[in-house]
Amino acid sequence: MNDYRPTPNAVAAGYRASILARIARRRALITSGPALPALLTLADLLCDAALSFWEERPTEADGIPAGARFALDDAATAAVGDPATGFPHEFDRYVTHPVDGRPLAVPAAVEPDSSGLVAREAPLVAALNVIHGQLATVDTPEVAEAMLEAAFILHFNRIRLAETHGARPRVMGRLADA
Repeated sequence: MNDYRPTPNAVAAGYRASILARIARRRALITSGPALPALLTLADLLCDAALSFWEERPTEADGIPAGARFALDDAATAAVGDPATGFPHEFDRYVTHPVDGRPLAVPAAVEPDSSGLVAREAPLVAALNVIHGQLATVDTPEVAEAMLEAAFILHFNRIRLAETHGARPRVMGRLADA
């Protein structure tokens, strides 16, 4: 029998992981391209991370259980392997933020800046920054869900904008493969 009781922050992190899993599954329903396997893998790994936050004691001082850390690392690898998933670099921070408090950051601009792409991207980045500020202080699961949904739509739109201009988004500090 497991007598572990997760902290409110661990419950929030698990809930965020389950929200992102639902986002990945919804995207998989409307995807027919090569991103489909990556989205399904993301969804499964994010569910694993959620369960880990809810059922496992943290193993490090940052409050993240080992199972969640492994699942989130694998999910990040799956997302980086296919930028068409629309999941941004370091998306795992959206999950772990309630536990470790690391700041949420907007990934670097797309490259190269062709035909004013950065100017077209500016409203998306501004909106993401507002959402990040709100997520840092959110106190209900319903508001967190709405904010995460909005953030991931904006990230997806940034990737689509880059693709329509022949640019490549930055992924893990480098340019995504064309």
